[in-house]
Amino acid sequence: MASQIKSDSATDQILDQVITLEEQGAALLERVHAVETDVAVIKSNYATREDIAKTHEAIAKLEARLIKWFVGTAVALSAVVGTIAFTAAKFIH
Repeated sequence: MASQIKSDSATDQILDQVITLEEQGAALLERVHAVETDVAVIKSNYATREDIAKTHEAIAKLEARLIKWFVGTAVALSAVVGTIAFTAAKFIH
């Protein structure tokens, strides 16, 4: 009888450990799945070297266009201000 009690308690302990391991395994699988999902999201959103190179080229082209516009606007405004000053000086004298 004593051997059966020991056997039953040992079996119960083993079953408890197996159940605990299964629960831990399920929790671990959930965590791994969450990490896989996070990595997939990160991979879908990160920029490659090609993306960065294309963006750099686009910025360089935009910079050149902006400089041309700034210089052209400065020249045009200078001409307008000069014309106004010349006309005002002509009417004053």
